[in-house]
Amino acid sequence: MNKNESQIPSSAWVLPFSERRRLPRLPLESPAIVVPIRPNLRPDWKNRREAHCLDLSATGLGLACKSNDLAGPIVVGVEGSRVKGYTGLELRYREHLPGEIRFGGAIGGVGEAILNGDHLSLCYRYGPNKLDLVFSQSVLDAWAEVGVLQQTGVDLVQLCPRCLGLPTFRPGCRNCGSARFTNDQLIHHFACAFVGPVQDFEHHGELRCPKCRTRGLIVGRDFEYVVGPYRCLDCHWHDMQLEQVGQCLQCRLRFPVGQAFLKEIPTYHVDRLDPLVVCQAS
Repeated sequence: MNKNESQIPSSAWVLPFSERRRLPRLPLESPAIVVPIRPNLRPDWKNRREAHCLDLSATGLGLACKSNDLAGPIVVGVEGSRVKGYTGLELRYREHLPGEIRFGGAIGGVGEAILNGDHLSLCYRYGPNKLDLVFSQSVLDAWAEVGVLQQTGVDLVQLCPRCLGLPTFRPGCRNCGSARFTNDQLIHHFACAFVGPVQDFEHHGELRCPKCRTRGLIVGRDFEYVVGPYRCLDCHWHDMQLEQVGQCLQCRLRFPVGQAFLKEIPTYHVDRLDPLVVCQAS
């Protein structure tokens, strides 16, 4: 099992019938499908049940089917003329009637966590130094295979090549990776095209070209200032270009951006059942 696949109880908390939800309920006649959630968070598709909705409130859902041996959290998919979507449900009651079993519960639990839109795309987990999906890709792919989720795209991230932690990037020295560098300021003399350090032009309080000896140079008319090579303050490397350098926030490794580990992370979408919208519309 993947390290970020949490275990869930295999048995349900089924409350007595007298403890049903007491919020106002909206009658809802719509076909539904009930999908149990395995302890490894994948859908138990073989044991799915066809059902139909009876009623809905802001926090719960009532259903009926011919047989119900469900235990534990479930995902319910509703499809009808007025409502469509998926929601997570924690079973709270069960009632045996002639020809059918009525059951229901509270919207929430691990099913809602799996369907949470914030958990279906790239996000932080395990503190600020890991960038990944909250649930493993294999878990989300399993729900996509049965049609509950839809993969909508792929995000590409750069991670630390050593520990796969989240790095930050900055311009740095191409030799040692240091971000401590400076530039020498140069002067470009228009008339003779000479380029050299500012200090080479300074002569007795005025600027004089060391090549053609022209005196009294005026910026903008006779010359322009240009940025010289980068000079590393740590290893004294000189170069005309800097390199993007990563530093891992987890293991502190510094590395050139070309060594970063490229990881493809898919993004997913789910059509959600929003009880509040349904209740307000009715």
